[in-house]
Amino acid sequence: MKNNSQSNQQKFIRQAIACAFILLGIFSGVEGTRDMLSGKPTLDGIQGIAQGIELIHKACRIRKSLEESDRT
Repeated sequence: MKNNSQSNQQKFIRQAIACAFILLGIFSGVEGTRDMLSGKPTLDGIQGIAQGIELIHKACRIRKSLEESDRT
């Protein structure tokens, strides 16, 4: 029972981390877009958007690993 509870806590923590990555990714992308629209150098805006995409990609990998661990 204790092992199952620990496993559920680990899954919850991974899901929370994945959600945090998604939120950070969205915020980074919005900030990059806002910077580009406000006239700042394009490279700064692209960097923000790229960071957002990278964080969302990390969240997808975490979600995929959670699904694989559920199968076993």
